[in-house]
Amino acid sequence: MTAVALRKKAHQYLDSVDDAMLKSVFALLKEYKKNHGESILSDEQKAELDRRMQLHKAGKSKSYTWHESKAIITAKLKRS
Repeated sequence: MTAVALRKKAHQYLDSVDDAMLKSVFALLKEYKKNHGESILSDEQKAELDRRMQLHKAGKSKSYTWHESKAIITAKLKRS
């Protein structure tokens, strides 16, 4: 089951549970968020993104528009 399908199913379940169960689920989610934070990235991944952002801001990296990116990907796929 996909994450989207799981979320949809969870919402359906939450809409039908009693107040005690809803409070329990909320407490579980709150604790999870406290321990895992908002981000799904590791510290190493965050550091790499920060490094790349600094290169971009300093004008030391190449950036592409959406249309340029799409053209590059499309060309590479056609060659495959």
